[in-house]
Amino acid sequence: MGKSISKPKNLTSSNFAKQISSMASHINSSSQDRNIRDDEPLTKSQQIISTETSEQEDIEISLHFARNYFTPSDSYQEWPCTVLLKAPEVIETKRSGVDIICVIDVSGSMSGNKIELVKSTLVFMLTQMTSADRVSIVSFSSFSSKLLPLTVMNDLGKIKAQEAIERLRASGGTEIVDGLDYGINIAINRNFENNSTAIILLSDGCDNNSATAFERTEACIKKYNSSNISYTIHSFGYGSDHDAKVLSAIAEAKNGGFYYVEKFELISAAFANCLGELLSAVASDIHINLQTLPSPIEYSLTKVYSSTGDIQFTMPNVMAGDSKEAVFILSFPPSKFDIGEGIDITPISASVEYTLIKTGLRKIQNKELVIHIKPDSDEVELDENVLTNFYRVKAADILKEAGILADKRQLNEAKELVLNGAYELKNCVVNNTELVQVLIKDLEKASERFVDYSEYERGGRAEVKNMAMNHKSKRGENNVMYQNCVQKKMHSKLKKIF
Repeated sequence: MGKSISKPKNLTSSNFAKQISSMASHINSSSQDRNIRDDEPLTKSQQIISTETSEQEDIEISLHFARNYFTPSDSYQEWPCTVLLKAPEVIETKRSGVDIICVIDVSGSMSGNKIELVKSTLVFMLTQMTSADRVSIVSFSSFSSKLLPLTVMNDLGKIKAQEAIERLRASGGTEIVDGLDYGINIAINRNFENNSTAIILLSDGCDNNSATAFERTEACIKKYNSSNISYTIHSFGYGSDHDAKVLSAIAEAKNGGFYYVEKFELISAAFANCLGELLSAVASDIHINLQTLPSPIEYSLTKVYSSTGDIQFTMPNVMAGDSKEAVFILSFPPSKFDIGEGIDITPISASVEYTLIKTGLRKIQNKELVIHIKPDSDEVELDENVLTNFYRVKAADILKEAGILADKRQLNEAKELVLNGAYELKNCVVNNTELVQVLIKDLEKASERFVDYSEYERGGRAEVKNMAMNHKSKRGENNVMYQNCVQKKMHSKLKKIF
């Protein structure tokens, strides 16, 4: 087990017993009233929201074109662009609180070392919590139970949480959708809200009704969309037998990460990445709306690399010291427009709405893409960041499409798709960058999962989905360039325990 939580000195044995006894009312399995609002109040300091935010604490937003200038020509041209969201480094040690709802699979297949590793990981999480945070624990097998309502992580709260963790026992079937529903219900039915909320769902198997699990998962999440409560869902799939399609869809629907833990002893790296993100997020609930503007140069917005493919989309949380890039493509038909010595055009505007987690306030920034139009010369410069992020999202889309082909047992087509993608990246103008090298490696690695269908089902599906989602959202326990300093420190701490 990981580091234990010591009992406060002023807590007598009899009082401690009463506290634990009072928790029994929350352990009534499927007969529990899921709509009950039993979350503990936030501390007074957390309820005081500052309306002042310095420029150093806000995120920077800017739009970028792939070249330092553009020249119309007789040929059709396509160029990538980005909306860049950049957060400052950690400015202060005191952070905002977070509500974390842990939904844990305790089916029979989780017995033995699996459940013990989960317990150790959760206990470690408690050591990183402060009195600004709250934690809830839900277990699910053949039914779901709330072992701990949202509880403030002061000394007493950590004792309650550790006692709840110790009561995790593996038996029964796997009702993933029911556990998910319970977790979301806790997030929706709160008397108080921290500025950041996350559900962490961990499972090693498939839902008891696997044939309808995907559809029921979608319906479960959509059922709560009208609540306007902001939260992310991060899912962990243990081993090769979990339902990667369902777990990845759960995370993708709420802008969370999907972590494939192929070997159970590797849980620490995945959990460090997830927990580090939660504890260092600067901006959340990010919505972007792109608009085309009039221009003397004919152009069209031909593609947006977003979850919807639409001009209105959401983005994952931005962490301290982190950046997120939304990528879109501008196309220019052949043109003989007389530009003279040069002009500037602003073809695209972006409205970015988000919540600053420190204050809880919604903010909007409006930015425009400025493109310099001038005659062709030898002074052309390519924006490496724009191009590498273009190939990042393109590789993610290739991996996603290859997974869809493989699900249809079209393995040769899937393999050909990722190998063609790797070939394109090897010959691109930014092929020597660290990120593109990682993308090439992952595309080639994915091709090995498409050798036969049994290999694909034995972890191949999960690994391909994991790579696709990680590169799309710039996450991943295996990709150091996607991690900030908080995640790296968290990983270092966990390595000393496991």
